[in-house]
Amino acid sequence: MKISIEMLEKAKTAKTAEELLEMAKAENIEMTAEEAAKFFADLHKTGELSDEELDNAAGAGCGAPEPQPKYPKGTYVTVLINHGGYYPQGKVTGVWYRSDSVYRGFEYNIEGWVSREGGKEMGVILTGIPESDLRSGQYFL
Repeated sequence: MKISIEMLEKAKTAKTAEELLEMAKAENIEMTAEEAAKFFADLHKTGELSDEELDNAAGAGCGAPEPQPKYPKGTYVTVLINHGGYYPQGKVTGVWYRSDSVYRGFEYNIEGWVSREGGKEMGVILTGIPESDLRSGQYFL
């Protein structure tokens, strides 16, 4: 049976679990004394939320700001991963938020170059680079 908002508001006015049980019977709602006691306790709960209640409420649009990437598209970065003795540099061409059991954070696509000895450069395209492996700006390491 579906319980309306009006019925829920009326149930909140019950002073005891027994009174709540009587209200349910008057509305032709089947309820045991144990169910009435649990429902009454839930209606009149005060204090901190349980871990289960917090889990159920998490991510429910509570107004928390969404995470923002440290390096938006177009930002020049240096990748702190050794690529043949040199560190790639370039521009962020893509960014997304990954949230799974392995990694939680922003990952980036970088299109750029690796500077080599003698002023030679080699173009590189890197995908899925974690934010922790990037630094802003161009460096010659």
